[in-house]
Amino acid sequence: MVYDYKVVDGKLAYGALGRNGDERISTTIPITSFDESRSILIDNQIYVDGLQLTYTNELKKKPVVVNNCEVYYLGDRLSRRGAFTLKKINICNP
Repeated sequence: MVYDYKVVDGKLAYGALGRNGDERISTTIPITSFDESRSILIDNQIYVDGLQLTYTNELKKKPVVVNNCEVYYLGDRLSRRGAFTLKKINICNP
């Protein structure tokens, strides 16, 4: 279960609770920008620059615009309520 994500050494990394407890997992995804100010949650829907991106009932947390073209967020769709996975929406080439 993923509970957070951030940039570490220019790459996306996330924190997860796994079989061995708390784990920090690094990815190979390069991050050039990580903008938390452009996105907002309103009534559990993600908005970026005033435009609504999501229309689902999954629980969502921490939407961030990454590399100016993708929105990463934590969502619980297709899992137990509150068991989050890292999701991505491409906003440059939807």
